[in-house]
Amino acid sequence: MPTKFALAFLAALALPSIASAAYVLPDPGGRDGWVIDTVTGGLVLRRAGTDVMKVSSSGDITFLGGAGALTCGAASCSVLATDNTAAGIDFGAAGATALIRLDTTNGEEKIVLRGAMSRSPGWVETFGEGASLGLSTLKFDLAAFTGTTAITHYAYTGDGNVFAYAAIGAGQTLDLAASATGLNIAGDQTSTEGYEVFGGIGDASGRPLIPGTDPAFKGCWTIAVGDASGASDLHVGFRKIELAQGTFEAYDEYASIGIEGTANPNTIFILNELDANLDGTGDGTLSTDTTNTWADAASKVVCVLVSAARAVTYTIDGAPPSTTQAFSFTDGIMVIPYLWYLQGADLADTVNVTHSTVTFQ
Repeated sequence: MPTKFALAFLAALALPSIASAAYVLPDPGGRDGWVIDTVTGGLVLRRAGTDVMKVSSSGDITFLGGAGALTCGAASCSVLATDNTAAGIDFGAAGATALIRLDTTNGEEKIVLRGAMSRSPGWVETFGEGASLGLSTLKFDLAAFTGTTAITHYAYTGDGNVFAYAAIGAGQTLDLAASATGLNIAGDQTSTEGYEVFGGIGDASGRPLIPGTDPAFKGCWTIAVGDASGASDLHVGFRKIELAQGTFEAYDEYASIGIEGTANPNTIFILNELDANLDGTGDGTLSTDTTNTWADAASKVVCVLVSAARAVTYTIDGAPPSTTQAFSFTDGIMVIPYLWYLQGADLADTVNVTHSTVTFQ
């Protein structure tokens, strides 16, 4: 039974209790205001005798009204709209009160978009479905895989993303493959052959990005290479929109970081090229040895970051390279994310991509 002091304290706060078996304080007759649940230690807000909001002793908040409710706790929030109505929930602003509408009409439930939808700049992909699972590929014209050099194909993943890719070198007979640990892009294991994987154009996930116009953005790839000295070229970054090329240097403008050479452990280089005059002819590759290395079987996270002012920086496993290179994209061009891989004479064995993200910073 509450003490006289406790009752006096509650009265001073003007917090009446709920008159039901769950509440032990007497109801002083208040039909509006906060009410104490002395069993759970929470609070209930009443309006005209009806509970409209609850706050639990742990801080969870539930808004009540009609058939709908909004509940927010430490772990998650849930929203239950009013059932069987065309205007179950509206999201909007003054002058456009229903830019997004949740229609809960029975048997016709749907989300109605009344404003333009902005396309995401990229993706988050885990390649985690397992060996031979969660990957389907088709040629751009919906025909079967051909492996012909520079012919665009599409890879559909279990996470719902779509990646464009094309064979480089003399072509490929082996397609991309879902491995137990990721996406294996090693292909035929033949020297001077490989794959380019890219997005942002065609049916691929993401959209083209405009350095200097878009907010700062980045692309990160987590890659494990069986024999690093066998990956003579393994780059990730952003490049100007162009048709898929059979050689890396054929692109006009790009910013990339990755393996270059045949050393063991292999060397990590920054490779950039500018097309300052926008005449379709690159101004020549700038190559910088970071002095960082990539060992056999090592998995690394390599990222290329582009600021809102078009300046490019790089990270290897979250840290800047030991030696870097200043570079800024040409103002006004459109770029897409890509991964470029070419087998060396030593052959790289497996080349597994285990994670890839392209997002705003």
